[in-house]
Amino acid sequence: MWLIVPEGFFSIVAVYSDGGHGDLQPELLMIRARCRDHLIKFMEVYYVTAEIIESLHADYHYRIIVERKLVREVISRSVEMITYRNFKGEVAARGASRSYLEILGTIWAITRRLQSWCRGDSKNEESVS
Repeated sequence: MWLIVPEGFFSIVAVYSDGGHGDLQPELLMIRARCRDHLIKFMEVYYVTAEIIESLHADYHYRIIVERKLVREVISRSVEMITYRNFKGEVAARGASRSYLEILGTIWAITRRLQSWCRGDSKNEESVS
């Protein structure tokens, strides 16, 4: 599951024992980030205590492993904290980096294309792999 919040962009996935080749650990989830600063800010805002695991050879270089119930609570809190009318504007107001704002603009544009595709507007349809 991807989670895009003012604090950053995250990928939340299941945890398996034995380096990902063993049994599902149903009580745990891994929160992965491409930017260490995003993960640090996330942990500060949502009062998460965990060790940041750095894996420079992995797709997402930074990750934490937390209890599944904590992720539920964090998502619930993030919803309660919404007071803005425009997500990208809120992220900018919180002092996000220019690169994160550019990425959000790109995500917005790509998902706008998805909207056209879902409507069946073939002139705006593009192949995405």
